[in-house]
Amino acid sequence: MGTSYYLTSPLSALREIPTKLFKLKNLKKIACSDNLIEQVPNEIENLKKLTWLDFTHNRLQSIPESIGNLTELVGLGLSDCRLTELPYSIKNLKKLTKLGVFNNNITWLPPEIGCLKSLIKLDLSSNKLQKIPTEIKYLKNLQWLNLSDNKLKELPVELNELKNLRELGLGHNSLRYIPDLSKLRKLVMLPIYSNQLEFIGNWICDMKSLEKLDLSDNRLTFIPPGVFKLPKLNYFNVKNNQLKHIACDFALYSSFSQIDLSNSMELIKDDIIDKSNYYPHIFIIFTKKFENIIIKSNLKFIIY
Repeated sequence: MGTSYYLTSPLSALREIPTKLFKLKNLKKIACSDNLIEQVPNEIENLKKLTWLDFTHNRLQSIPESIGNLTELVGLGLSDCRLTELPYSIKNLKKLTKLGVFNNNITWLPPEIGCLKSLIKLDLSSNKLQKIPTEIKYLKNLQWLNLSDNKLKELPVELNELKNLRELGLGHNSLRYIPDLSKLRKLVMLPIYSNQLEFIGNWICDMKSLEKLDLSDNRLTFIPPGVFKLPKLNYFNVKNNQLKHIACDFALYSSFSQIDLSNSMELIKDDIIDKSNYYPHIFIIFTKKFENIIIKSNLKFIIY
């Protein structure tokens, strides 16, 4: 008997989990994605050896507390359903390394989320979260955290304790302020697009591993000059902001391959253009109308 079970139907999507499934005590993997399942029976707790459970793209509105008895789980997929909350018993899933809950209707996270200390990847994007519990600081092994497309107005300072984070998604929220994240020295990607930021702190200049930074579609008027000196930053998007000034010698210190300044600057100094001989490798995008400016042949610009 195999240890994996894939719930599919060639004629129509399944609406419930077959009861016979709960008798397969040695089952390790269940894939129930892309069905019309509305409920997970409490009997799911009988499958003590399950390591992987995927309910992605179903019609689930809740998850039973009995799921907390599946203590061998390392992967749990609950994305693209209709969930409004996670069960408190999730705290018992000590071995869980991947938890996907994107595209639901979740409005809050239980503090018990902090008990999942083996988590490496956590996707909470496209929900209705308004707050992240401070207990998230206990997820010391977390490398990938996506909080994009929620209703967040603030972030807990405790995010700064997640020192193994490599990617942190914060785009498309209502954030006005980002707390000090300077301890996240391993962070490679930081998208904070489509928020309400008016200010970004100097801590951003300490992110020495950062390769991609997206601050587009905010209300920024100033970028700390140290950003342009980050040794590994190669992609910087700050389009659709309200910048009044930018360090004219930014490219002399950077490893950029693309900078997007579209619709961001009230004034772009000529000396940015004049220094183009120093940085022929950079692809710079402006959307301002320039007059009487000669574009050097060795610098790639898009101007429109």
